[in-house]
Amino acid sequence: MSLLPLNKITYAVSNVDDGNMSLKFGTDTEVARNRKNFLNNIGIPSNACAGINLVHGSEIIPVSKSDVSECAFKAKNGDALTTSEKDIFLFMMTSDCLPVTLFDPATSQLALVHCGWKSTEEKIVQKVISYFINKGSKAANILAIMGPCIHKKSYRFVDPIQKKLPGWETFLRDVEGGETEIDLLGYNIHQLLQSGIINKNIETSPFDTAAEKKYFSHYRSVKTGEKEGRFCTVVGMKN
Repeated sequence: MSLLPLNKITYAVSNVDDGNMSLKFGTDTEVARNRKNFLNNIGIPSNACAGINLVHGSEIIPVSKSDVSECAFKAKNGDALTTSEKDIFLFMMTSDCLPVTLFDPATSQLALVHCGWKSTEEKIVQKVISYFINKGSKAANILAIMGPCIHKKSYRFVDPIQKKLPGWETFLRDVEGGETEIDLLGYNIHQLLQSGIINKNIETSPFDTAAEKKYFSHYRSVKTGEKEGRFCTVVGMKN
């Protein structure tokens, strides 16, 4: 990702070729091997990652050196990890939900945020930005990296629950066949801009997880019956 200062930050996203990263869809041995190989390939020690068990809410988890573990198997419950310490690598698994990295180079505040539709409804990215600001950040300095996720052209349901929720109206579009497109990515970009993030400081991945077989997708696996898995996003500040 070009926005991140790669001399200070390590950022990487696994894909299907790197294997399933979730214990829910693989054995401990298989997942540990996949995680360790991926981390070694990007130059991150396998015992330097802090993991998270996603609960589809909006709790922010500050992490320190005591929270890291081998292959990120040790994890706390929440939907955002944040740190200001170097050599701690935030580790999160997703399939179609949106992983957002927030980084303020001025204050060295770093976060990895899970934006499923429920945590988006709870405006989790805005809560993390407020957390940064309370720690001394200015919104105009914060960089936002939107990783691979399901895009609106693929994210379709008949009469989705979002139609009943205020705030989603602009990010829903009825299409042929009685389905409605849901723009998860667009709604989160809107929330970033509302919080004062500058448009030029927002970078989005072009990859639609449901359409690209390069990534695991829950949405696609339900439709096709293919084996399910999760890919990971890893980000941390170098020493």
